[in-house]
Amino acid sequence: FPVTIQPPFMITQPNIYYPKWRLGCVIKKGGAVQSVGWNSLKYDPTDVEDYTVCSVHAEIHALKQMKFRADGCTMYVARALKGGGVGLAKPCCNCQEITESSGVKKVVFTIDSHTEGIWKP
Repeated sequence: FPVTIQPPFMITQPNIYYPKWRLGCVIKKGGAVQSVGWNSLKYDPTDVEDYTVCSVHAEIHALKQMKFRADGCTMYVARALKGGGVGLAKPCCNCQEITESSGVKKVVFTIDSHTEGIWKP
């Protein structure tokens, strides 16, 4: 299991809304955690940008928690599968677009339990 991906994997909380898998995201800068996020349903009206989508992705949740712009930060994203395994957590097109505009310099994501991928916006 890649060591760099352990923090976001550990924050993926089991819940009844995502019974098959969960995603967690940790944003770091200079080794210090700046923000965390996880997939969740939209309860806050300020989270609702597109009413056809009923969830907030982990990456977006983590970026919204930031106290400052994410310039130079590294984002770590992990997918925990129902049985405790690790799955592909590459950010979707929408999350990639928002991450690019946020100033994040690198995204590290799980591919499987032994492999991580890197995307540089």
